Amino acid sequence: MTRVVITGANRGLGLALVQQYVKRGAEVIGGCRNPAAADALADTGAEVQALDTGSSESIAAFAKEVGASVVAYYAAESIERLYLEKGPGSRPLTVRPLEKLLREQGEQYLAEIRKAAEAAGVECETVMTTPATPFQGIIDTARKKKCDVIFIASHGRDKLATLLLGSVTQKVLVHSKIPVLVYR
Repeated sequence: MTRVVITGANRGLGLALVQQYVKRGAEVIGGCRNPAAADALADTGAEVQALDTGSSESIAAFAKEVGASVVAYYAAESIERLYLEKGPGSRPLTVRPLEKLLREQGEQYLAEIRKAAEAAGVECETVMTTPATPFQGIIDTARKKKCDVIFIASHGRDKLATLLLGSVTQKVLVHSKIPVLVYR
């Protein structure tokens, strides 16, 4: 049986999606900020859960409630690749310390996620790789770990900065065959 999580499920488009998935026989979990005010959602037969996607505490509690686990990922960009793109003037002596610093930052970032997941009672696996591109590392890891969804943050750059610098989130959205939920 297909299991579907729909956020904002107590009204509008979210509620309409819940009704359609329930009608097709899917197991539906409807997430909403205030389950006490979700009578129409409860009437569909969907499981009603508290979920505020703007709150990391709410997301952690939801993950625990539905028995989800987390794969936390960090893409340690290859400094050597970045230097080589700049031409033959790269300095190998500066590459290694920078790569070490990036790995240490990645380990710290992953440790923070692991700690938050453990505090919420959610199973968490951490992964750090040095992919050709960060977006591909995210997608490859999600595929290898058989993730049901990629949950990714958007840094909220303005349109010009995104156009000039590109967006890992946008690239994941375009290239992933796994559903993507963007947190802003």
